[in-house]
Amino acid sequence: MAERLLTSRFNPRFYGRRKGRPLRVHRTRLMRELLPHILVKEASCIDVSKETWLEIGFGGGEHIAEMAEQHPDIQLIGCEVFENGIASLLQHIEGKNLQNILIYPEDVREFLKNLPSACLNKVFIMFPDPWPKKKHQKRRLVNRNFLDDVLRILKPEDAELRFASDNEDYVKEALALVKDTGFFPDIILYDQKPADWPLTSYNQKAIQAGMNSWYLKAQNRKSHRRACSGFTCLDNLDTFAG
Repeated sequence: MAERLLTSRFNPRFYGRRKGRPLRVHRTRLMRELLPHILVKEASCIDVSKETWLEIGFGGGEHIAEMAEQHPDIQLIGCEVFENGIASLLQHIEGKNLQNILIYPEDVREFLKNLPSACLNKVFIMFPDPWPKKKHQKRRLVNRNFLDDVLRILKPEDAELRFASDNEDYVKEALALVKDTGFFPDIILYDQKPADWPLTSYNQKAIQAGMNSWYLKAQNRKSHRRACSGFTCLDNLDTFAG
């Protein structure tokens, strides 16, 4: 097992890899020299008086890095346990000279429980592991208990949750769970990537392979939906979920 970057007494069963191939020299240096300066050791250390967005499982870091570049006044927190993904994001941060990203390198479930209530404006969950085999679906990150923790930390007004997946069954499950919370009066599902959603390397591979992907946006502000231009907006959510 890969060495953990933080110690924790929180110990629910964790599924997934913590480490892949050995890091190259440059990324090893970034882990040693850059990460300590932006490492979040405890949720209580974060200044949530400023607008803050959270990405859960940032993979290679393309999405959160582009968001940080586009929104330099927003504080972004990335949660990821996979060491190679963390090193990849560090390379994006160095290359783009980003000053507004923090990294929590442990189980996000602990992190969510220790954040204060109503402190985040946006949460992104981009292409989490779908665990497609039926016997493994209980391992999926998005379930009702997890969503309850997410809703607790989202602000009661002007908050947004984004979820994307290329697994139709997982999308239907997530859609049903989000609808059942009653927290979001405005839920939109797209079957093509909206222009303001940064492209991840995983998503790019799925598109090149001809795989379908779905993009769920849930908002708790009562505003008119933007016109669905250049992609299909699946307004009949009940039909899709069925």
